[in-house]
Amino acid sequence: MDALAKILQRNSKSFDTRRTTYLAMKITIHNRFADTLNMEGRRGEKLSFGKYKVCTTIIDCVKELYPQSTLLEIENHISDWLKQAPRR
Repeated sequence: MDALAKILQRNSKSFDTRRTTYLAMKITIHNRFADTLNMEGRRGEKLSFGKYKVCTTIIDCVKELYPQSTLLEIENHISDWLKQAPRR
């Protein structure tokens, strides 16, 4: 995961936490796979993205780039990105 963290820090930095989180998600997760995920894994047959190590890696990378951002804020951005997967 260290290699992924370095790649994300280098390639997903943008002007705010939302855009940075979206870029990190785009780099790591394909839209077809994202369509089967949500943050909690509660609805229907979707899997919980929050329990995967890649989720923690994305959160840590965004937090390192934007230390003022909160965990809840980053998780909400991830959740929003996952919700939009069927339309992409």
